[in-house]
Amino acid sequence: LTINKVDIEEYQAVTLTCSSLNGNPPPQYTWYRNGTLLTSLNEQVITTGNSSSYTFNVTRFDNQIKYECQIWNQALASPFRLEQYLHVKCKHRRKTRQ
Repeated sequence: LTINKVDIEEYQAVTLTCSSLNGNPPPQYTWYRNGTLLTSLNEQVITTGNSSSYTFNVTRFDNQIKYECQIWNQALASPFRLEQYLHVKCKHRRKTRQ
């Protein structure tokens, strides 16, 4: 499971890529955020035979969040789960006086 950026800043698009080799039948990929199954809301998942890429815009709320990719095919007794934690750099916000 790889991330396309080293320095992740708030509001940037980030792509997580999960890859496998030589699976037969081709694997199925499932994405999770902090253990919760991700559904395609505004995010984009592109899956080919041997990889799945998940692209989304990060916010400060993605900092230290665990993203997981689950890989499964019929030949496996149980799925593989790979994980990555995001480290998002955020700008400080000033409090406004009211």
